[in-house]
Amino acid sequence: MKLSLKKTAILIGFLLVSALEISAQDIHIKPATSVNLGSSSLTIVGDLTTQGMLVPGSASTLVFEGISDQHLSGVVSARHVLLRGGGTLLLDSGLQILGILTLDQGYIMLGDQDLFIGTEAAIQGTPSDAAMLVTDGTGTVRKSFATTGSFTFPVGDLIGGADYSPVTLDLVSGSLHNAEIGVIVVPQKHPLNEAINDYITRYWRIVPSGLTNFSITGTFQYAAGDVVGSDSHLWLGKREATHWSLYHEGDPATRALTGTYSDGGIFSGLPAPELDAPTLASFGKVVNGEWKEMTITVENIGDINLAVASSTLIGTNATEYSIESGAAPFILAPGQSRDLTIRLQPNSSTTIAKTAVLKLTSNDPYGPEQIALTGFGIPALEQPYTLLAGDDIQVDGQKESDGDFHANGSIVFARGSPSTHNGNCFAGSQIRVAQNNTIDGDIQGAQLLIHPNAVVTGTQTSSAASAVSLPTYSFMPGATDVTVPQDGDVTIAPGAYGSVTVNKNGTLRVSTGSYAVEKLVLKNNAALAVDMTHGPASVDVKKNLQCNTGSSVTYSPWTDASRWLFLHAQQTTDVILGTDSRILAQLSAPAADVYLEDGAGYRGSITGASIEIGSDVTLYHHNSPSSLPREGERLAFVRPAAVQLHQNFPNPFSSVTTISFALSERAPVRLRVFDSFGRLITTLAEDTYDAGTYYQRFNAGRLSSGIYMVELETEVGTMSRIMQVVR
Repeated sequence: MKLSLKKTAILIGFLLVSALEISAQDIHIKPATSVNLGSSSLTIVGDLTTQGMLVPGSASTLVFEGISDQHLSGVVSARHVLLRGGGTLLLDSGLQILGILTLDQGYIMLGDQDLFIGTEAAIQGTPSDAAMLVTDGTGTVRKSFATTGSFTFPVGDLIGGADYSPVTLDLVSGSLHNAEIGVIVVPQKHPLNEAINDYITRYWRIVPSGLTNFSITGTFQYAAGDVVGSDSHLWLGKREATHWSLYHEGDPATRALTGTYSDGGIFSGLPAPELDAPTLASFGKVVNGEWKEMTITVENIGDINLAVASSTLIGTNATEYSIESGAAPFILAPGQSRDLTIRLQPNSSTTIAKTAVLKLTSNDPYGPEQIALTGFGIPALEQPYTLLAGDDIQVDGQKESDGDFHANGSIVFARGSPSTHNGNCFAGSQIRVAQNNTIDGDIQGAQLLIHPNAVVTGTQTSSAASAVSLPTYSFMPGATDVTVPQDGDVTIAPGAYGSVTVNKNGTLRVSTGSYAVEKLVLKNNAALAVDMTHGPASVDVKKNLQCNTGSSVTYSPWTDASRWLFLHAQQTTDVILGTDSRILAQLSAPAADVYLEDGAGYRGSITGASIEIGSDVTLYHHNSPSSLPREGERLAFVRPAAVQLHQNFPNPFSSVTTISFALSERAPVRLRVFDSFGRLITTLAEDTYDAGTYYQRFNAGRLSSGIYMVELETEVGTMSRIMQVVR
C-alpha cells in the first residue's frame, strides 16, 4: 500500500506503520510523538525533522530522493537508508544506520555531526564522485566493530568539484570492547606537511576507540587532482608529534596509499626523507688503552623532515666504541646535516680488528642506516724510540733508517754509503756525524761533531739529553727443549720451555700469549712465524737470543706487525741479529750489546746496553710508512704449512695495499684483481714460485671507491679475498 503526501506531513501521537510506502515533501515528527516504521519505507523529498521518536522497525527504509539540499534534524536511528535523488542530505544532528546504507546518487554531508554505522551495517550501491559521504566539518563517519574484519568508508569532498577518496580499513587483530573506528577526510595539505615538491592536498584522520593491542591495514584512495608535483614516489605517512612516520610507497597507477599501523592519527601522502651517510668509517690503528675520534656527517637529502630516533652501536666490538656527541634523537630539515663524533678506545688485545656498526633508526623508509666501523687495536710501545741504548749507539753506513734514536752515552754515525736517517737523535754525551750522512731531523747532545760533508736538516742543540732508564728482567723458563729440524715446521703453544732451536730452513710457529724459554736460536734461514690473529705474542729469553744469517720473523694475518712480538732478553751476552736477517719486533735486551749485522732488515724497536748497526742495513720504526720486506722479495726459506692467501693490509685502503700469499711447495701461481662485476682489473703475478711467502703491492690508482676481489689461483684451487677502496 502506498501513501503519498504532496506537502509537509506533520505526525502527532503514536503511529504504527507496517508495510507502507509513505512519501512526502517534508516530514515533521512532533514532540511526544512516536513513529514505528515496522517494515515500511519512508521517502522524503525535503526535510526530515524529528522532535519525537522515530523507531526504525525491523526492515524499514528511509529514502532520500531530493534533487537539492535536504535537512535531517533530531536524533534519527534508521534500519536502512537509501540515497537516490542526487541532492545533498545535510545532517543537523546525528544519524545512526543499523542495516544497509545504499548510495546510488547524492551526498550525505556531515557538517559537525557524526554518522554512526552499526556493527551489522553495510554499504551498498555505487559509491563514487556522485554518491558518497562528505566530512566537511568535525563530524566523523564512525563504524562499529564486533570482531575483526574489513570495511570501506565511502568518503570524499565537494571542494572545487566532487572527489571520491574512500578509506578501506582492515582490522586484522586486537582486543575489542564497544569498538569503533572513525574517519574524517580533509581536502587540503596538512599544515605540518613540510614537503614543497611532491605531495597530495588531502589527509585523513583515523579515530579508533574501544580497541587495544590492535593492528589495522589501511588503504587510502586519493584523487588525481590532489597531486602536487609527482606521485611516483609518494608514501603513506602518519603524523607523529614531531615528524611523519612512513609505511609503504604508494601505487600511482591506482592512486592508493597503504600501511599497517597500531594507532590512530593523521594520514597523508608525501615524499620520503632520505638519510645520507657514509657506509664505512675506518679508524685505522689505535693503541690499546688510547683513543681516536672520527666525525661522521649525516644529511637529510630527502623532501620532508628526517627524524632520527636512535643511534646505537652494535656488533662484535661495540663496547669499545662510543658516541661522544651528536647522538639521537634529532631532527633534520631537508638539506640539513649533523655531525656525530665516534670514539674508538680499544681495551684489549684479544682481537685485533675492532668492528662494530653504528645503527641509525629514523623515519627514512629505507632504513635503518648502518655504518660499518672498523679499526685495529694495536699493542702499546714499550718505548717510543727505534733505538734506545743505555750506553752508546754506533751506525756503520746503514742503507736507510728512520725513527728517533736515544743513547744515554754517545751516538756515532760512521761514514755513510751515502746514508740517510729520517728522525731525531738524542745523546747524553756526544753525537758525531761522519761524511756522506744526512740526518733529516733534530739532534741534541753534550757535544756535536758534524763533518763538513754531512747534513743535519733540523735543529742542533748542544746540551746533554736527559738519561732514559732501561728495564730489568727476571724470567723463569721451563725444562722441555724444542728442536725444529732442518726444513721442518713445528708449532708450540704459549708456556715455559727450555732451549728452543730452529735449524736451517726450519719454521717455529708461535701465537698470541706468553712464552718463557731458556734459549732461542734461529739458525741460518730459519723463521719465527707469529700468528697474531688474537693479539700479541711475548717471548722471554733468559740466557741466549740469537738470529743467524738469513733468519726472519714473519706474521699472519698482517705482514708489518712488528708491535705484536715482544722479544725480551735477560742475558748479558751479545744479541746478534745476523747478516741478511729480516726481524720485526719490539726487542728489549737492556743488559746486552745488540748487533744488527750487515744487510739486515729490521722493523720495530731495539733496546740494549749498546747497539751497533752494520752497513747496508735497513732500519724502520714501527710507525714507518715503509715496509719490510720490500716489494717482490720473499722471506727466505719460510715454508708455510699450506697454500694461503692472506687478507690485504691495510684494508680498507685509499691508494696502496700489500697482498701476501704463501706456498708450501713450488707451484705455478696467478694473482689477479677483479672489480665487483667480475671484470679483470690487473694481474699482479703470473709465474712459478718456490715454497715461501710472497708480497705484492697493489696500487688502486684511479679506481673509484668500492669493493674489489683479489684472487689467487694455484694447482690446488682458487682462493679469494675482498678488498675495499675508500676515497
